[in-house]
Amino acid sequence: MALFDKLFARRPSARPERPSCRPRLESLETRWCPTADLAVPGNLHLTPDSSTQLTLTWDDVDGEAGYHVLHWTGTQVKLLATLNADKATYTVHGLTPGQKEWYSIEAFNDVDSTKTLWMSVTMPVDPISAATNLKAKGLSPTDIKLTWTDAQGETGYNVFQWNGKKAVKIGSVDAGVTTFKVTGLAPNTTYFFYVEAYNVSGNAITDWQGGKTLVQPITQPGNLIANPAATTRVILTWTDAQGETGYRVYQWDGSKAVQIGKTKAGVTTFTVNGLKGGTAYWFYVESYNASNTANTDWKLAITPTSIHLKAPVTVTAKASSSTSAKLTWTASAGAVGYRVYHWNGTTWESLAKLSSSVRTYTAVGLATKKAHFFIIQAFTTNNIESANSKVVSVKL
Repeated sequence: MALFDKLFARRPSARPERPSCRPRLESLETRWCPTADLAVPGNLHLTPDSSTQLTLTWDDVDGEAGYHVLHWTGTQVKLLATLNADKATYTVHGLTPGQKEWYSIEAFNDVDSTKTLWMSVTMPVDPISAATNLKAKGLSPTDIKLTWTDAQGETGYNVFQWNGKKAVKIGSVDAGVTTFKVTGLAPNTTYFFYVEAYNVSGNAITDWQGGKTLVQPITQPGNLIANPAATTRVILTWTDAQGETGYRVYQWDGSKAVQIGKTKAGVTTFTVNGLKGGTAYWFYVESYNASNTANTDWKLAITPTSIHLKAPVTVTAKASSSTSAKLTWTASAGAVGYRVYHWNGTTWESLAKLSSSVRTYTAVGLATKKAHFFIIQAFTTNNIESANSKVVSVKL
């Protein structure tokens, strides 16, 4: 009898018969079992979508749990992404145009992993063209405006200027902007420029282009006066010009104009010293700036001969009231007028300026019960000479 029959054969028993016991079959849960022999992903392709984007594709394999996207940086292997099973494509962003890229795909499960050979591709560059039709136009004595026709593929422009030795970057503008203003230049001067279009892949430049700033406008000084102030001195005065940075003073030396001095902008007087008495001199004044000049007409001045003016004599001071004093004096030869001075305790103050025909003056508003001191001064034309009397006094 078979073992099964022996084990489960019925035996007589005094006890009641129990129900027969039958084995029950339970359904087994369907489980994923990794394949020990995992295939290598095939047909890895690297396809640039743009100069900065790349798509990787490969053949899906059986039995994988997922994929690793590996990138060689030039110094190390970097894990870019971990993908789920059956995912057989991946896109990389932010790459550098013109750079060579290396990638590998690794399939893996709980038992094994397999990896493709390293594949490489060189990213395309962004095409770019140079700007055209560069022009440099003077806007003012210190400004030049640059304009050009827009390039293709640029992300911006750099502007360069020749400084006499090399090209120097002086500014930049965004893509699509086709104008640039250069400021702070010298008037009536030619400058050279070029414009560089650029993107992440490269650059392209225009030819050099020259432009000239405008002449700075200026007017001539007006109303030049040459006033002899002494036998050896002439004072020049004039009306201020417009647009000048200064003035130059010229004198005729008998054969040519010679510069004898200069003043700053806004200074409209100049004293010429070291001249000879009784001599004719010619002068003119020139206004100037960085790009222009303008002259007055010639102006004649004749220095006087020495007069040797004598001081007023026989000066008297008498009280005419408790607060006034009357002064008298004799004429001074050569005088064209007189000045009356009063000592106020700290300085000589001028009380009056009189013509040569007047030789008396009453000082009023004086302090009472006090001594007062006076001087009479004679003077010639243009104050070339002056002479003071002796001090006279009176007590009120």
